[in-house]
Amino acid sequence: CNVMYCTSCNANHTGLTCDEFQRQQTLGKDPKHLAAEAMSRACTRSCPHCGQDYMKSDGCNKIRCKCGKLSCYLCGEKIADYSHFCDKMRCTCGKCQLWTSTEEMERIDREKRQQAGRTVLLEQGITNEEEIAAILSSLDEEEDEDDQSVDTAAAVQGGRAGYQRAAAAAARQHRPVDVPWFQRIQAQIDRLNAPLRDQNRMN
Repeated sequence: CNVMYCTSCNANHTGLTCDEFQRQQTLGKDPKHLAAEAMSRACTRSCPHCGQDYMKSDGCNKIRCKCGKLSCYLCGEKIADYSHFCDKMRCTCGKCQLWTSTEEMERIDREKRQQAGRTVLLEQGITNEEEIAAILSSLDEEEDEDDQSVDTAAAVQGGRAGYQRAAAAAARQHRPVDVPWFQRIQAQIDRLNAPLRDQNRMN
């Protein structure tokens, strides 16, 4: 296509290194916006073999990518088999845990987001710890509100199917699904009616 681009970052930055180009791109941008972008990127997992992004909703931390290669969901390293992991709970051997609870993954991801946002704010010259903490807290709250609005919209528009889509999205993001009260009641009614429906089918 006769277009020049960098094979490392896929951008056209003739005469500049990748780092110089990235710094130039951030000039004049709002530090809070840059921190939000960094926090969003921080929890994206990519295959270390082929670069494909992925998320997992359940299962162990041994990931097999579409490319067929294995990696660790926790540290992102290339692995060969289960020997990379420890399957004992609260072990201090230093290996990555084979199984991680939803709550633990939520904590790990939150720490990653906070660290990524803090690094960007410091690079932008914001050094007051109270100001940094306030910005990071507000960005976390905004992200939670966005997630909940997605849940509600999916549930209201799609009924039971919408609830299922919202639940799947929540699982991918390691958080509980948040839907309107009437959808939660409907789900409970469906569960209670299930034995009656089964009995009617048998009759």
